Amino acid sequence: MTLEQNYRSSQPILDTAHAVIRVNQDRAAKRLWTERGGGEPVRLIPVYDEQEEALTVCGEIERLIGNESYSLSDFAVLYRTNAQSRAFEDVLLRRGIPYRLVGGLRFYERKEVKDVLAYLRLVANPRDPVAFGRIVNVPRRKIGDRSVAELERIARKRRISPFEAVEHVGEEAELGPAALQALSGFGKLIAGLGEQSLRLPVPRLLERIVEETGYQSMLRDGTPEGEERWANVTELVGYSEEYEDVPPPDGLHQFLENVALVSDVDSLDDTKSGVTLITLHQVKGLEFPVVFLAGMEEGLLPHIRALEEGDEGIAEERRLTYVGVTRAQQRLYLLHAFRRHLYGSAQTAQASRFLADIPPEMLTVVRRPGGPPVTAPRRPGAVREAVHAQAVRANPVEIAPQRYSAGMRVEHPKYGAGTILKSTMTRAGEEVVIRFDDAGMKIFAVADAKLFPAGG
Repeated sequence: MTLEQNYRSSQPILDTAHAVIRVNQDRAAKRLWTERGGGEPVRLIPVYDEQEEALTVCGEIERLIGNESYSLSDFAVLYRTNAQSRAFEDVLLRRGIPYRLVGGLRFYERKEVKDVLAYLRLVANPRDPVAFGRIVNVPRRKIGDRSVAELERIARKRRISPFEAVEHVGEEAELGPAALQALSGFGKLIAGLGEQSLRLPVPRLLERIVEETGYQSMLRDGTPEGEERWANVTELVGYSEEYEDVPPPDGLHQFLENVALVSDVDSLDDTKSGVTLITLHQVKGLEFPVVFLAGMEEGLLPHIRALEEGDEGIAEERRLTYVGVTRAQQRLYLLHAFRRHLYGSAQTAQASRFLADIPPEMLTVVRRPGGPPVTAPRRPGAVREAVHAQAVRANPVEIAPQRYSAGMRVEHPKYGAGTILKSTMTRAGEEVVIRFDDAGMKIFAVADAKLFPAGG
């Protein structure tokens, strides 16, 4: 036996890993091999955006579990940045698929996400004391604990909210000029944002909030940690784009309602089996029968910071990709989106240069529903061209018409009878919020849910 032998991964996976890493100049010239014969081809899946990426992964997980002997713990979704987990978390939750987020907080539990959502909630409802308490001094604006305590005292006395008490603090509190000025400025800030919420769609309102409150400047302090936290904020802005066409202020209220439903779903238990969501930096030493490597795009993998660092940075990103590829034992899927929300805006994404390093005959490019025919690429650069041809527009499959409306009674084979609270048409089709008589509130994609008329 030599050190090149690998007992875990199939040969197609090892060949793909070698194709990626061989470009590194400092890499020892060894090629992994296995005695395991055959193996599934590595599949390259072009998608339109991060939403379709998550839907595609979840659909393939459901297909493999239904048709083969895989369990949830056999699957792992790997990605370069923590912000990429948001779309996968949302879709897994909506489809009722348990998951384990390794090495980090769930998206809606991250401080910066909770802060920005608190701003939104306070703008939508100035009487929200929890939202007020969370962001009254974030970023720091010289509103200390004493000032907050005075506001709470006034609020209790007058039976109003702490934010409403800002108008009366000068009359009833013995605070210095600096504190009074800071409180007055905060009151005007939120009032101004409230006025803007009546005419701006949710994405534009979010952009105004992070800019005018100073939150963006606070996060973008020039450190990698700050940029990673900022990426979570821009991911939230990207998600809100789904509400771009909902007239204000209805869009804001719908967005906050849906975020609350997703973030409050109680079906998660990290002690149980589930799909693993994990970054490439944390996955070394782990291995899974089926791996989805998401975000194979310039700016993500390789990361934009690596592109700025030059050859050394790209070489490290190539090593990360190699690690990710070799975590797969039986099946490997590489995913590339044509359009993704990055660094504050929706951008056209170019396929990762690492895909161009893989000989075309090693990859099976998966045809998107309604996409153009796929021919086996046989020349350098053809892989990128095939990906681009497949993913340049949103999934063209016709979406089924809306079937449900608020108040309808339905039954589910697992959760029993319930009442439709809300039905929304999304890019992926109809989505319903149901309050079950015994099982509480759940969210379903109608295309995947087995719903029947109550009593039918």
